[in-house]
Amino acid sequence: MIVPALLLAGALAAYGWFLWGGRLRRDWFRPRMARSGGGGEHPLARTARRMLLLFGGSGLVGLLLIGRLDAPVTMPSVFTDAQALAARWTGIPAPSPWPVGTLLAAMVVGGVIAGLVARIRRRPPATLGRADMLVPKSSGDLGWALVVSVVAGTCEELFFRLLLPLLIALVGFGAPIGFGVSAILFGIAHRYQGVVGVVTTAVLALLLSAAYLLTGQLWMAMVLHTALDLVALIVRPLVAGTMRRPHRG
Repeated sequence: MIVPALLLAGALAAYGWFLWGGRLRRDWFRPRMARSGGGGEHPLARTARRMLLLFGGSGLVGLLLIGRLDAPVTMPSVFTDAQALAARWTGIPAPSPWPVGTLLAAMVVGGVIAGLVARIRRRPPATLGRADMLVPKSSGDLGWALVVSVVAGTCEELFFRLLLPLLIALVGFGAPIGFGVSAILFGIAHRYQGVVGVVTTAVLALLLSAAYLLTGQLWMAMVLHTALDLVALIVRPLVAGTMRRPHRG
C-alpha cells in the first residue's frame, strides 16, 4: 500500500503542476526567457506538451512502477465493483461491445448540424462555459488542434480513467470512489471554462468512465474523448466558417 500511496501523491503533484505550473512559469521563468531572447510557443502546442508529459508520462511511469503496464489493455480486477455499479445504474450488461462506428458518426453529424446552425446565425458555435478559448481562431491552428485532440483523448484517459482510479483503489478507498474523485479532478482541470464548464466536464468524465467500465476497454473511452474534441475544435468551427485564413506575406 505504501508504493501506491507514494505514486498517488506523485500523480496528484503532476496534476497540481498542470493546474498551477503555468502561473509559476509565467511569473518566474517567462520573464527570464524574455530577457535572454527566448521565443514564444503556440498556446495549443504548450497545452499538448503539458498533457503529454504530466498526464501521459506520469500515467505510464505510474503503471510501470506498480507492474501494471498491461492495464491499458486488460482492465484491472480491482475495477470489478465499479464495473458492476455502472452496469446496475445504466442497465447495460458489462462487459459488452459498443457500436463505436455508430457513436462516432452520431458525434460528427451532431457537430455538423451545430456548425450549420452557427453558420446560419452568423455566430461562433455555442459552447458550454468558456470552452471557446481553445477553439482555433485561424485555419493555421488546425494542425495543433488535431494534436491537442489526440493527446487529450489518449493521455487524459490514461491518467483520469486508469491511473488515478487504480491508485485510489489500491490505497484502499475502492474503485467507485476512485472514479468519482477522478471525475471531480477532471472537471477542476477544466476550470478555465468557468463553473458550467467544470460541471459539464465532470459529468463527461463519468460518462467516459462508464464507457470504459461497461466495455472493459480503455481504448473505447480514448476514441470517444478524442472524437468529442475533434468535433468541438475542428468540425464545428470549419462548418460554421468562423476561422479566418492565416495572414501571408
